[in-house]
Amino acid sequence: MSILALVHFLSLLCYLGMIVFVLYKNFRALINRICALILLCFVI
Repeated sequence: MSILALVHFLSLLCYLGMIVFVLYKNFRALINRICALILLCFVI
């Protein structure tokens, strides 16, 4: 596994963790759902 692939995988885990954290704080808030969708764009 190359170092670039490892960095990409670690960033994927970091962004997924941020999505879970934002949605865990308050799933019903529109701003949190929008933030989670934007972060999901960075994951892909």
